[in-house]
Formats: sequence, C-alpha cells, structure tokens
Amino acid sequence: MGAADEGLAYFVTYQDSDIFSEATADQQKMWTLGDVAELFIKPGTDRADYWEIHITPNDFLMDIHIQDRERFMAGEITWDEVIAPSSGTRRRVTVGDDSWSVEALVPWQAFGLDGAPAAGVVWQFAVCRYNCNGGLENPEHSSTAAFTVPGFHRFEEFTDLVF
Repeated sequence: MGAADEGLAYFVTYQDSDIFSEATADQQKMWTLGDVAELFIKPGTDRADYWEIHITPNDFLMDIHIQDRERFMAGEITWDEVIAPSSGTRRRVTVGDDSWSVEALVPWQAFGLDGAPAAGVVWQFAVCRYNCNGGLENPEHSSTAAFTVPGFHRFEEFTDLVF
C-alpha cells in the first residue's frame, strides 16, 4: 500500500487452491459471488466517509462510498446510495495455478484530492478477503487489520497509513 503520483496504490497476492467467482459484471455484490479482494480506505479520522473496493479473480470491480457507517449498517442508506462506480479505480488481476494477485490504483480524485496527502497525514486501511474454497456457503474471512470482533467495517481497528 502506498502513494503514487496518480493515486493510492496497492498490491496483494492470495494463495488459493480453488479460485473462482460467479461475478458477471461490475458493481455486483461480489462477496456473495465467490473469492474477492476487498480494500477499505478511510481518508483520515477527521472524515466520516470511507471507501470499500472489491476486485474478483475474474476481473470485476465493485466500489462503494459509505458516507455514514451507522446509517448504512442500520439500513437507513440504500445500496443504490452507496454504490459508486465513479471512483475510477484501475486494476490488473493475475491468476495462477494456486494463487491470484490484484494490483490497483484508486485516483486521488475519488477522495476529493488533487494529489497525495501531505507528509505525516494519517489515513486508515484494511485489505480483506473472502475465500470461498469449497463453495459460497461458508467463506473464510481474513484481513490485514487486527479486528477484535468480526466485521470488516470496523474502521477504528484499520491499520494506519502514514504518508
């Protein structure tokens, strides 16, 4: 994870013995369709909003911009209100025999910025995973964040990203 001239860049590789996704288009609910790499980005503690970007091994993308977590989790904000196909995220997916990788770049404009944050600014992030080895019924969840209870939306427990 790091800052590039054009945006926030990340790279992840997953070991996986059963790589699959039933996704057929962008902006579907990818976590219900198979394996998915998820990037959660909270652009600083002074903002309430955060991004959740999903990328599948068959190269489909879902990006949502959540303005208010509490209202979203309570169902007061609809799916159509958070789906944000305008993030401009670019990605490259590579699938091997027993692994798959995602390289992605989220443009600074998605965060309302013209360029990288100033040195010393702190954001939060988590790279998460749905691993559906053996089917969709019981996916394995994992994350770079050290969550104290299950739930990928717990941005208080995301890892700090210091620019």
